[in-house]
Amino acid sequence: MKTFDFGMLGVKSYERVYKLDAVDGSDKGKVAVVQMSGVPSSENAAELHTEQSTGFLSKLFDNTEEYTGRLELDLAAGKIRRYSENLKSQWLAVDPESAQKPNEPPAALRMTAVRLYEIERID
Repeated sequence: MKTFDFGMLGVKSYERVYKLDAVDGSDKGKVAVVQMSGVPSSENAAELHTEQSTGFLSKLFDNTEEYTGRLELDLAAGKIRRYSENLKSQWLAVDPESAQKPNEPPAALRMTAVRLYEIERID
């Protein structure tokens, strides 16, 4: 479980799912490559709903998000070589009154937040 707080835009909670993608061999040994995908979680839904209701802006925006990651694990040493997580969340709000004006494009506001976490083992 991983939770992100976006202030007035609410709180998002994800369950991280890991999938073995490949096992690569080289001179240095075998490395497992694992892909991570974040799935919106319902485990703490009641608590998160209470927290999200305080984010009054969250009701005005449509939200899309993508939460992915990658892990490279040295199988011989049992140590992580690289690990990364990337959450990209976008919010879009369109003024409904501007959509009624046929000769003008609708007034819209788009916001993006990126949360990036990376670690790399150096020897």
